[in-house]
Amino acid sequence: NSLLVRWSDQNNPFDWTPTPTNTSGGQVLRVGSRIAGGVSTKDEVIVFTDAAVYSMRFVGPPDVFSFTLATEGVEIVSRGAAVNAANSVFFMGNEGFYVYSGSVSPLPSTVSKYVFDDFNSDQKEKCFAAVNSAFSEVMWFYPTATSFEPDRYVSFNYEEETWGIGSFDMSVLSEGEGGSTSYSRTSWRDAVVFPNPMSTYIYDYDPTTSDTSGSEYPVTQKTAVMIQESGTTARGDNMEAYIESGEYDISDGERFSLYTRMIPDLQIFNGSGATSKPRITLEMNGRDFPGDASSQLTTTLVKFDKVESGGINTFPTYTPVGNRTAVRGRGRSLSLKLSSSASGFGWRIGDIRIDLQPDGRR
Repeated sequence: NSLLVRWSDQNNPFDWTPTPTNTSGGQVLRVGSRIAGGVSTKDEVIVFTDAAVYSMRFVGPPDVFSFTLATEGVEIVSRGAAVNAANSVFFMGNEGFYVYSGSVSPLPSTVSKYVFDDFNSDQKEKCFAAVNSAFSEVMWFYPTATSFEPDRYVSFNYEEETWGIGSFDMSVLSEGEGGSTSYSRTSWRDAVVFPNPMSTYIYDYDPTTSDTSGSEYPVTQKTAVMIQESGTTARGDNMEAYIESGEYDISDGERFSLYTRMIPDLQIFNGSGATSKPRITLEMNGRDFPGDASSQLTTTLVKFDKVESGGINTFPTYTPVGNRTAVRGRGRSLSLKLSSSASGFGWRIGDIRIDLQPDGRR
């Protein structure tokens, strides 16, 4: 029975046959046609069917466990697409994201359309959720419409309630041991036993073979384990990093916006391995009309000088060269992008101030 939940005797994990003298038993769930997955939490087990979400709680003999229907009409996308974080269960459905914290609620998302409009439903069982508790993040890795493995991720910061997206370049997968440089993630473990999160990724595969069913997808030959959140390089290469704002305008876009000055709020940290002076690129991108392609209006470089060399167990201190940046540009809507392509240091962004004012309609 694909809707049967079973449990063994409390005193003997090998005894699954219910008798008057043990606590073995089972419960058939009534909504759905199969059990799709489950997540254990501190007080309960959340059980997902293909049409509902149940709460399973220990109540002791004679019933042992009680089952409560939390919601109907919600299906988890895969058995690995749910995680327990911050006393809540976050999961990915077939058409959106949800959170269970006593009841099931949709997670308002600014990226749902981006995710589900380009999604390989044939490979949805490879979707999986991950927790990076050091940064209060929940992530889902999923395959796009033309990919046979997860090649994108979407993240949700449950402290700040913000969303982010990212991707892996699957085109660089190559044959031969160690040939892959895509670092696509296939599973994840938060920093529980070890000090850093760990993930697996495709290490080697043969694109000329298929599985026994004649699938067109290549068979993965090897995977490897990667330590996450360690160091400031991409396996020895420069770390490509950027953050980009959404677009903003003045007077609902009726007027152009003119900006003439920018005061960056940036901090360099963990710079002990920097081989040169850190550089952060700031770009202002603009758009005049809805539907137009965004164009780069201004690019400037924020340079940092080392002011203290650092001592034992400390890192060098860097300060920006100049406390303001002269820029000039105009557009009906503007966005800000900060990026770096280097190694040996990290950077943080605070509140960047921009001298921005209306500039007419033409």
